[in-house]
Amino acid sequence: MPPSRSKGTNTRSQPKALYLVAASLFCVAVTVSLSLEYDLPWINQALALLPTPHYVHWRTRTEADAECARTRKPILYVVTTRRDSASMLFESQCLGDPAVAELMNDEFIPVRYVMNPKKRSEDKDPDLTFYRDKLGMAYFNTPWITSVPYCLRGASSTDLASSANLVELGVTTMENLDNDQPFTQGNYDYPERAYHAHGATGRYSMRRGGATSCGYSDKQDFLDFLYSARVWHKLPPTVGRIKWMDLDKLDLNAKHGKPKLIAMVSDVGSSSDSMRLNLFWKNSSVDLINEKFEPYLVEFRRQDPGFNKKFAALRAKHHISELPALIVVNPADKSGQGPQVEHGFNSVVFSVDFLKASLGDSVAKMHEASHRASVKQLHPTRSPED
Repeated sequence: MPPSRSKGTNTRSQPKALYLVAASLFCVAVTVSLSLEYDLPWINQALALLPTPHYVHWRTRTEADAECARTRKPILYVVTTRRDSASMLFESQCLGDPAVAELMNDEFIPVRYVMNPKKRSEDKDPDLTFYRDKLGMAYFNTPWITSVPYCLRGASSTDLASSANLVELGVTTMENLDNDQPFTQGNYDYPERAYHAHGATGRYSMRRGGATSCGYSDKQDFLDFLYSARVWHKLPPTVGRIKWMDLDKLDLNAKHGKPKLIAMVSDVGSSSDSMRLNLFWKNSSVDLINEKFEPYLVEFRRQDPGFNKKFAALRAKHHISELPALIVVNPADKSGQGPQVEHGFNSVVFSVDFLKASLGDSVAKMHEASHRASVKQLHPTRSPED
């Protein structure tokens, strides 16, 4: 006969502690979800009390500007968006990495701004005026990071993204510069890594020059950006293929010789960069200048008024209010009109017209070329005859 089964007591213990942990995690998840969905301030304040690693030494905009003026370190503006998957991944992988944070602290002055997607108008969030209008921030892709070097404090977003250093531009062949096609600056591609990528987030990552990174691909891409941004505008801009003469030998009172061409440019800024990359490189302008003129290059430093003092008299004498500018002093001109000046830079074609006219006997042609270039610079849609 089969053995009898006695009804015994079940002695197996229940995992009550595990149930308690699971319930606690569920409550935390619900709390975080409510905070993200409904933007509940009291929940945000409570979550802010939780211990989180703070590796990056963040400054306010005012503190960063003062420190930049004192130390000449570049400012690194970091903009993230709440409830954005790419921003959250960036914060976890980059801002939460002590090694990445150390690089940011050592090489930059970090400033952080967390954008609320529900407050995208200046009335609700006044900081947007600075980041959008001054730094050129785009809403569509965050994290958005830009580097502002000391020499470009207070500059426009166009100037921040511009460069005339060939290494910074990633120019690997002179074919882009020494032909007669206009060279335009766009999204630069450094040799070591492409600037456009789809990383772990599946998000599009783009860089505008060495100054700005928009979106997030992966940690290595962000590190590559930091390595390039820390030297942005610390390398000298190109002087092209023109055979510049020694400034110490410039004699504006000479009664003979070739016409003197004085090119005044800034060390930074999109307009001066455009003149350097086009007028100083293109065959049509380089050949004309080297053959027909005695060229002199005057380079101003945007953040160094002491250095610029030695050129102040020359600039004031010819009424140069903005850079770049071209000045032609022709000893053969008997009209008494004095030096001819082209303000700004529009294109190689207009500048070559101006230079050719300055070589002729007719001062009227010279004035006509100068007028046409000035009108085109100030009023692109206006006819020079107006």
